[in-house]
Amino acid sequence: WLNSFSRPLGRAAARSRLRSTTSGFVLTLILFASSLFPVFSESASADISRPIDIISITWPRAAALSTSVEAARRSIQSYTIPYWKSHTGFIFSRGMDSSAPLVMPSEAPCNGDATVNYMNDVANKFYASQGLNPANRYLMILSPPLAQKCVWAAKSIVGDYRISFGISIFQNNVSPFVMTHELGHALGLGHTNYMNCPNPGDGDWASCENIEYAGAVDLMSNIETSAPLNLYHMWRLGRMDSDSIQSVQASGTYVLNPIGSTAGLRGLFIHDGPAVYWIEYRLAQG
Repeated sequence: WLNSFSRPLGRAAARSRLRSTTSGFVLTLILFASSLFPVFSESASADISRPIDIISITWPRAAALSTSVEAARRSIQSYTIPYWKSHTGFIFSRGMDSSAPLVMPSEAPCNGDATVNYMNDVANKFYASQGLNPANRYLMILSPPLAQKCVWAAKSIVGDYRISFGISIFQNNVSPFVMTHELGHALGLGHTNYMNCPNPGDGDWASCENIEYAGAVDLMSNIETSAPLNLYHMWRLGRMDSDSIQSVQASGTYVLNPIGSTAGLRGLFIHDGPAVYWIEYRLAQG
């Protein structure tokens, strides 16, 4: 449903020595893995432009919505659209705003396929009422508080940036950060997670804990930040070509530009059996 990009890694593939320079970030890798199988096939795509539609829903005996479609639109126009254009080049536009709530038979289920089916039902009902083809459109559904006390503020069907369609639902929430985060899921991104390891240093990572959301460096974690997306997510979105990421197969010294820059080498990719390493240089940013 909401897939995470992180996964447990095998034994560490490299030791590194790092130092800053005025022109970039110098990373010296001393590889001791016996077999490396680099995998790099996606390239940057052309800019895309897709409208974002916003509607509200209600159902019999639903609670009152304490926010509005207008407030959601302000978040989208002032923060969400500029963020994605600035950091990825993706261009989203203003779509339709519903003038009245769409009436559903019941509230959304909390989890699982039932939630996905509900979101699809809302989209089908809305676009049919407008005589619109939903292709190339992104739908933001604003829901009153759910009686079931679902723990989430918002959910999205995880999509693919190459397929122009997405659906997100927000439970009485129009936070600019949350709406921008959810659009990331609709584009195909998982969460930025954190590997918490009780025994630091190289070795078996089987004892490490993969903590959901806790990456704390970019939009797809659980902190509000305008920092650039991480290297892996930029690659997943087709924003990194062969000049941006180098597949490392031997020890050497590599100069990295910051991940937020628009040109030059910005990441290293190491594939060591079951272990995959994405190395980036990130400037300190709130």
